Amino acid sequence: MQTVRVVVEKVLHYKTIGALNYLKYMLVVVSVGAMGQSKIEEASFKVFEPTGASLSINQLYTQNFFFGNFGLKQLVHAVPMNLESVKTIEISASTAKQTQQKVMQLHYNPEGLLTEMNIFPAFFGEAMTVKYVYQDGLLVQENIRQGTAEKSNQFYYKGDQMVVLTHKGILDIYTQQGEVLSKRSYIDGELVLNDRFTGNCRTTTYQKRPIHKICFSNLKLTLPLAIEEFTQNENDEGKVVLQIDQTLKIAAIDANDYRIFNNDKEEYQLTLNTDGRVEKFAYYGNKSTNTAAVDFTFKYIIH
Repeated sequence: MQTVRVVVEKVLHYKTIGALNYLKYMLVVVSVGAMGQSKIEEASFKVFEPTGASLSINQLYTQNFFFGNFGLKQLVHAVPMNLESVKTIEISASTAKQTQQKVMQLHYNPEGLLTEMNIFPAFFGEAMTVKYVYQDGLLVQENIRQGTAEKSNQFYYKGDQMVVLTHKGILDIYTQQGEVLSKRSYIDGELVLNDRFTGNCRTTTYQKRPIHKICFSNLKLTLPLAIEEFTQNENDEGKVVLQIDQTLKIAAIDANDYRIFNNDKEEYQLTLNTDGRVEKFAYYGNKSTNTAAVDFTFKYIIH
């Protein structure tokens, strides 16, 4: 009997297959270490000196985790969702063969901050819990438990930047452009990955070579919104270049009904309830690739 996890894995496979070269480069970066660019003194960034931008960066970092699994985190930002007074969101998935399998729970404190995320085996094959620790309303620690393994990411703030020391020893420095985050990644003080904006496009470079690019129709991430994604591929001459992989668009049918298109083909439906909260998220499936449809439903517990 096909599980939701298998169905979701297929969805993710077809959504991200064009980005495999980019992921391979990421693995290379981690394996070879830093290679002599823009060395910084990492200790100088491990401070708690927040500014007015810190809370906004926190919110962008923690929002839409569920939709990020489908490559839709930024696109869904355009939908005005009401999370006021929400204590817990329970997300379940149904297919033609299985119904109402729990896949994720998100827990919030009375101030609206995400405090815990539970991912169930039906979603990724192994249970995972992520807990968030705050200081003065800002993230300072992200604790991850998966099976018997425990990992922790530490958060710092310097200027208009959020700094994350990951459990892998990578220092990520996040900044905000409009409603989009960009980051620089360092290993032992050496720059390894760098996001740069040119107009509405964010290009990721490794050793000054572009490996990934995303172009937004607007950086405020408001409707109408389209996002073009470019990844590393070989052109007809065998040269590795950035080529467009997919174009995602979101359209409002009415105040509570939204449709998401991938390369002009309608692929998802997002429905809000009368309170402005997500009620249903549906993936239509793909007959040509024998990928089953999945319906996700959202249940809310209010403070």
